[in-house]
Amino acid sequence: MNRMVGLLFITGYIFVFSKIISRQLKELKPNREMKSPCLMNRAASKGRKVTIFLKKGLSERKNSL
Repeated sequence: MNRMVGLLFITGYIFVFSKIISRQLKELKPNREMKSPCLMNRAASKGRKVTIFLKKGLSERKNSL
């Protein structure tokens, strides 16, 4: 009996959680389409900065060794 109640509680919790997530995703999708180019550019510039930073760090490590 306790197992059945536990299973019902868990499935209900998961169902509600998935509903909330799907609702948030639906709200985000139109915004993503509007902002996609500037977000892509931001991500690209960040990626470039990170790679440059990593390359600098690697070259400094090689020099120190």
